Amino acid sequence: MRNEVERARREGEEKAGQMRRQGEEELVKVKKAAEEKERKLHMEIKEALSKAEAKEERVEELTLINEHLQEQLAESRGNNDRLSGDVHRLSVSLSAAQNRASEMESEHRERLAELERANCGLRKMRERVAQVEGERERAGNEIKKTRDEVRRTGAELERVREEMALKDADAEKSRQVLKQQIEGLKQQHSQEVYTCM
Repeated sequence: MRNEVERARREGEEKAGQMRRQGEEELVKVKKAAEEKERKLHMEIKEALSKAEAKEERVEELTLINEHLQEQLAESRGNNDRLSGDVHRLSVSLSAAQNRASEMESEHRERLAELERANCGLRKMRERVAQVEGERERAGNEIKKTRDEVRRTGAELERVREEMALKDADAEKSRQVLKQQIEGLKQQHSQEVYTCM
């Protein structure tokens, strides 16, 4: 019985250690991916804003950049979904470990001290779940920031189009004035010819 208790304790500690290491590795990967994504998005947004100053000849390029940002936004949503899946898997693992601990306690009350140590590991797993939840919330904030940047880029495109429309209107007015001047010169020339005759 003592050997069985010791073996169960070692198995519990090994499983808890493996789950803790897996959780830490996943958190590091998630943080690195989120930081890299944020850096890339900030660079692309700054580039989009600077290119917006090129007015008419840059409208098509800004439209392409806007589409690229939409793709980045969709990718960020995918990352958020992946984080949700990670949280679910950790929750399932935590639930399975809790069930196993309950079964061991009901079958072998003499193992209570060992199970208390296992519960310590389970509390750490709950903390890991809470940390992953925090990462998911931060990813949601990044998505909101990206949406705001997309809206600002769209507003800049609209402003450029309005300026183009104003320039076209000014050009049309200039053409009308020039046309009137030409008609006036033609009439004046006709009157001079008539006077000479």
